[in-house]
Amino acid sequence: MVRGAVVPQTSVLADGDGSYVLAVGADGKLVRRPVHVGGAHRDGLLVTGGLADGERIVASAGAFLRAGEQVTVAAAQGGGGPAGQKSQVAHAAAGTP
Repeated sequence: MVRGAVVPQTSVLADGDGSYVLAVGADGKLVRRPVHVGGAHRDGLLVTGGLADGERIVASAGAFLRAGEQVTVAAAQGGGGPAGQKSQVAHAAAGTP
């Protein structure tokens, strides 16, 4: 069985350097996390590498946010993969908390 976390398709961004997500750091600032996408899943995309267990990521609008920006987490929902790795999917808005 493949281990990983299923995240919304809108969480995964891509550029010339590959696929990545924006994670919310302990200080509330966004951090770019390169990820490996293992494929599509009925609930989103299976991320098989690059995320730590329990890490919070931006669920959508990541294309409008940048690493280093301070964000406020508006709501979070649990995520998980076939093998149960957990990541928090955060809906973040730019601005000071």
